[in-house]
Amino acid sequence: MVKIKIVSNSYQKKTMFQIWEESAGQWRTIDAEHDVDSKLLCDELSVGFFPFKVKQIIDVIICEYGINGEKIEVTFEGTNDEYLELNSICGQDNYSSSIALSQSGRYLENAREILPKVINVFKELSPLVAESVLDKEKIKRELEKFSDASNDVIPICVIGNYSSGKSTFINALIGYELLPSSDEPTTAKIYKISQSKQPDRATIKFEYGVNRIDICFRPDSCKFSPTPEDDPFVERLKAVFDEIVEAPIPSKLNKVLEVVNGFANHENAEIVSDLIEIEAPFDDDGLWGKTWNNFVIFDTPGSNSASNVKHYQVLKKAMEDLSNGLPIFVSEYDSLDSTDNDKLYQDINNMTELDNRFTMIIVNKADAASLKKDGLADDDRDRILSLAIPRKLYSGGIYFVSSIMGLGSKNDEEFVGDHSAEVFEDQKKKYIDPTSRFYKQLYRYNILPDQIKRKYDALSDKHKNLLYANSGLYSVEQAIETFASVYSPYNKCQQSQLFLGKVIQITSDEIMEAKQKREAQRAHIYTILEKEKTALIDRLEADSANAEATYQQNYSAVMEEFVLAATTAYSTSELEELEESFRRAKAEEKDVEGRIEDIQEFQKSFVDNLGKNFSNAFRERSISAIKKIGTDFSEGVR
Repeated sequence: MVKIKIVSNSYQKKTMFQIWEESAGQWRTIDAEHDVDSKLLCDELSVGFFPFKVKQIIDVIICEYGINGEKIEVTFEGTNDEYLELNSICGQDNYSSSIALSQSGRYLENAREILPKVINVFKELSPLVAESVLDKEKIKRELEKFSDASNDVIPICVIGNYSSGKSTFINALIGYELLPSSDEPTTAKIYKISQSKQPDRATIKFEYGVNRIDICFRPDSCKFSPTPEDDPFVERLKAVFDEIVEAPIPSKLNKVLEVVNGFANHENAEIVSDLIEIEAPFDDDGLWGKTWNNFVIFDTPGSNSASNVKHYQVLKKAMEDLSNGLPIFVSEYDSLDSTDNDKLYQDINNMTELDNRFTMIIVNKADAASLKKDGLADDDRDRILSLAIPRKLYSGGIYFVSSIMGLGSKNDEEFVGDHSAEVFEDQKKKYIDPTSRFYKQLYRYNILPDQIKRKYDALSDKHKNLLYANSGLYSVEQAIETFASVYSPYNKCQQSQLFLGKVIQITSDEIMEAKQKREAQRAHIYTILEKEKTALIDRLEADSANAEATYQQNYSAVMEEFVLAATTAYSTSELEELEESFRRAKAEEKDVEGRIEDIQEFQKSFVDNLGKNFSNAFRERSISAIKKIGTDFSEGVR
């Protein structure tokens, strides 16, 4: 039985394949040297996000390693999230007879478990980094990026041409007409839209000239501060406030943003800041009523707007301030083969702030597209994937959507503009009446990896709100939630690693620089001390030589007194007397020395005789022997 091992590292976006060599008793990596023609080595399968490539990988393994209908034993080594995706394919009837799947004892933890540990490491490192880096500006940006990447905010960045219906799509996600929409360019700035914590509160914030404008919305009021006097823009806003004071908050927001956007588009655009921040309530229907994730939606200017050449620069600047973003490219069906966005495609794929492994392509206004009633055949899928936009951006799937119908499923079918209301009324029956000849289920046209499409289609089939499901919006929101809950943490971990790596490198560089400075300072001090030491030795030697010369020069004069005192003059007669006295002393000394020698000789003889006579005395017990002792002593004394 052929044994293949799939080793996936979703953190590094890499997949490696191995084959078991029975003769060597070990796994061998499938590589260009031994398996030059294997399709497993192509970047499409070995680089990127594994779950989106599962079916293709299994098809290649069966094609290249299947022998006479024998099962191929496939072992998976990676995260459990990925194993579940692989198992969903291998468990199908058309694969279960060819693949025997098992999970390796070695595995990677799912990113949901890893990310909190990464954040804890960051918290522990922060004080050390703050102490180690003198120039805080060097790491400020990287620490901010890490905070963006590791927090619970999931940025959704909506990109596309100005006529693609981006604003309507975002309104459908939020659940009401927050952003103004029309066939003309309506978004002149970057809109950052986050969900307010209270359903009856909303704010709009931006810079206007030198002022920071904060507009606050309440159920019964609209206020903003500061309030520059005699300003036409401010006067226009005040007039709108008077008109909408009793309107619901969604209507208030829509009317005020229409004024702000119109002013930014046509009048003194430079006065209004490129980023406009909105906090608004989101409708609880659909995604927002169920998710635990914290989403922030970014609406960007149309990338091909000829009326504002700054749009693309604004878009690029917004991308630089994002991290771990989900890119969503909105296009109409007839524009999928557009070639006027080549630079945009390239920039999207090169933006590290966006995870381009999950780029979602939204085919908006799909109800107006010429689509086959029975869905897309394989040829249709291949043709769509070969078009310019899918060919360059496809990764997370292509979703067919009617944003107006999706919006109507959430906003109680109440539209601000007559055009949207008319389109909704004309199309509604086609989405809610299964018996209609033109019954539409747009999600069935989605182009996704097989196991993911089956899952989303099954959920849409069961959904009770036909309008919401058939508009395709439900599938899109399911994909967004899956990205946030399952896939996004992998990118967060990977981005966090990059940012922490940069911080650590900056810190290491600073430590090395400080060390080098200390070493240089130490060498400098050593050089100075050596010079001072040499100078001191030279000075001591010079002082010593001077002292010696002075001593020698003054020696005779100093010692003369003592020499004179110790010198005595004698006459000839005195010298003769001294000589005679000396001789007599010497003679007496010699006589004494002779006597001493005689005494020493006697002592020796006496001791010998004493021993001998005592011995005889005790042996003979004779008085004569004792007398002999006395006689010898007396003679010796004389």
